[in-house]
Amino acid sequence: MIIHRRWRGRHRLGRRSRTVALLAASALVVSTAGAAATPTFDDVDHENSPHGEAISELAQRRILLGKGDGTFDPSGTLTRAQLASVVARAAGLSPSGERPFDDVDGGPHAGNIAAAAAAGLVKGYPDGSFRPGQAITRDQIAALLARWLDAPPVDEDAFSDLDATIHADAINALAAIGVARGSTDGTFRPRASLRRDQAASFVFRAVQWREDRRQEPHPWDEAGEDVLDTERPDGPIDGVEFHGTISVAGTSAVNPVRYADGEALVTTGRFGMRIYDIRDRYEPKLIGTLDKAELALPGDDPSNNYHTAESLNIDKERMLAFLSRDPRAFSNQQETGISGFYIIDIADPTDPQPLRFHEVGAGHTSTCVNGCDFIWSGGPSRAATDPADWIARPILVTDVRDPQNPRTYDEPVDTGRYRGITDYAHDVQVDQQGVAWVSGRGGVRGYRTEGIHFDPTEDRYRTATAYDPVPFAGGEVGEYNEPADPRRLLGAIHNSERPVDGEFGDSAWTDSERPRRPGASDGAATGGDHAPGELLYVTDENFSAPCSESGKFYIVSLEGADEGQAWRSAEEYAAGAEPFALTEVSRWSVYDQEGTGGNTDVACSAHYFNMQDGVVAGGWYAQGFRFLDVTDPATPIQIAYFRPEGGSGWSTHWIGEVIYANDSVHGIHILTLDGAAAERVETRTEVLAPQMTSAELGAARRSAARFTADPVFGWSCALPVGTA
Repeated sequence: MIIHRRWRGRHRLGRRSRTVALLAASALVVSTAGAAATPTFDDVDHENSPHGEAISELAQRRILLGKGDGTFDPSGTLTRAQLASVVARAAGLSPSGERPFDDVDGGPHAGNIAAAAAAGLVKGYPDGSFRPGQAITRDQIAALLARWLDAPPVDEDAFSDLDATIHADAINALAAIGVARGSTDGTFRPRASLRRDQAASFVFRAVQWREDRRQEPHPWDEAGEDVLDTERPDGPIDGVEFHGTISVAGTSAVNPVRYADGEALVTTGRFGMRIYDIRDRYEPKLIGTLDKAELALPGDDPSNNYHTAESLNIDKERMLAFLSRDPRAFSNQQETGISGFYIIDIADPTDPQPLRFHEVGAGHTSTCVNGCDFIWSGGPSRAATDPADWIARPILVTDVRDPQNPRTYDEPVDTGRYRGITDYAHDVQVDQQGVAWVSGRGGVRGYRTEGIHFDPTEDRYRTATAYDPVPFAGGEVGEYNEPADPRRLLGAIHNSERPVDGEFGDSAWTDSERPRRPGASDGAATGGDHAPGELLYVTDENFSAPCSESGKFYIVSLEGADEGQAWRSAEEYAAGAEPFALTEVSRWSVYDQEGTGGNTDVACSAHYFNMQDGVVAGGWYAQGFRFLDVTDPATPIQIAYFRPEGGSGWSTHWIGEVIYANDSVHGIHILTLDGAAAERVETRTEVLAPQMTSAELGAARRSAARFTADPVFGWSCALPVGTA
């Protein structure tokens, strides 16, 4: 079903920009208000030296400080530590107290080296050292400045001797914009050391280019609309700094995207699609919209858009957004409504365009697999045309390599997930090893979708594909494993995350669902005695009252779960096979700890979470947003919380140090963890939120009154009033 026929082809992202390139742009020039004259150095001929202007200008801006005795030593060599300080000051970075390198423990440059490292500008050596006293070479300064400037890449070599360096791409990019210059013989001499005056000219040209670029109108500026509300909602907060709220209710999914022109936040919800310019992550601007009416199909009620894009996946090479459509969307019925996914062209974030809608027999969530060559769609309850022995919908696989002509395979995936019975496959998360983890009733099951792997259910090696994956590991999770009440999703795991590789590398920003900060840890190193990849972090969504029965956050072990136990057949269970549960390492919930006094009818289930550097940031419905230190997986502790009065914590999204906390009532809160949270991590000290006041409970009940139980799954899958 084609909605819009325009197709722009494959849109590829520009080169990856570093964190500081946009954050620090406004702080590029260090203030020198009150300076009476341009500073001079006794040993620099400021009028006649080819580097005199650069040295003077950078000194005036306090980017160059000299030797401290009135001299600059122009012919001296520049060390790696000194260059890190120069560029950190040019970028407006504040010195950091961290010490990321083994051989930089103190000294005048330690804080700037740490700040530059955190921003991705400088790198160390494999042995953990930085070698601060080592003289900088011409290719090294080019690499550092190219990271800062995010200069557009070029295909041709600018100099004849670049085979001698691994930084040829950086040199070529800087040469194309006039920052890198070579000798008259066409060489660059990449491995030669750099004099201090030469380095000053190199840095000054970079500063000038950045300033000139800032003066050019940005393609998003004209479209930008202020959306930030800086007044914090009532409600307790601790360990968190509040920076404002993007005031739009009903957001269901959030996904940051890095464009060549900057970073944007793509969101979907009851309104349709809204895209925000987050070049300044603390002051987003609305730049693009797609109204919900443009997503309506024949027979829909365009005024009531719900259950579209619970999870938003984006192909960040082709710039295509995949929005799931639940059959209950636009006031339709679960058994008869149309499900599938929309393909939205977001190559121009100021003008998102529907490319087409593709009907699939499932659609509560839709997730990219094998990059975004395939889409896995899952849930909700069975359709009227589904097999009678299904309780709910499994995973259906669609090939979207040609987005104009998607093709859905006949055979579903992840059938028999609840003790041999096909049941609700709720959502899919793909880890850094490419394993696709399907959460739903019956627990979590992981699949290999590429390569040749051992299939424990067939006792042989075979080729894995997205449409015929190889089972990897899985099992049931939590205490709600008996579906005595069919109106509750007992034992239904909502989503999961499996840290496997340690640091997020250069591909961090291209993750289709959860982009990360390159260099951030995925938590694999915080598993204690558990090997990387052994632990699975999951949430069980169930917000039935009372709070004691609400869904919890679990950490479970996959050890011994790779023998096919989670794929036993209904016949095996009928013959007496025992259900297989993953070993629980720990669980955490607000119940019986704090925040629940007198609470018998206010939702406090766990929901979507995000994990970075050993901290889990999660949405907790009426209990707001909770931040857990999981560096000791046996004892997760709360280090911070934010519980907006009357709000509903839905999901969280890290972008660097900023957390976009999606509250489906108030909007998207912009948060950072503060020093108190960091200290609690260091000391392993837990903080508890106060019990909910009568005002909070009243606001939560008024918020909840806008929803009603789902006809099939009750309060485990609530609907806005009027859509049931």
